[in-house]
Amino acid sequence: MMDMANNQWGNRVRLILLNYSQFLDEDLKQVIIQESIDPVERKDVEEFFRCVYTQAGQEPDDANIAEAVDDVMARVDEETKRRGGGECTYLKVLSIGLTKAAKKLLAMV
Repeated sequence: MMDMANNQWGNRVRLILLNYSQFLDEDLKQVIIQESIDPVERKDVEEFFRCVYTQAGQEPDDANIAEAVDDVMARVDEETKRRGGGECTYLKVLSIGLTKAAKKLLAMV
């Protein structure tokens, strides 16, 4: 994927790897920037849903956002524990949960 992003698409595409711990070729390391990011928190999820509303051309609805955040965070915690925990699992489950909740929110507007 990195070769494709670098060679085929040039500067038009960024490839972001979250929690990636596998081997990287030495020749790719010269074009890679590594950075540590803070864990995803409730405020980040709230901001995500605000962006969903804005990009849909709608005014953010605080009550619907709060309900969606509560639901996503509870389901993500539950599913992460069910799958054995870990940050990688948490990010996968969070991604799925955010996508489903965003679709649900957009269907309500």
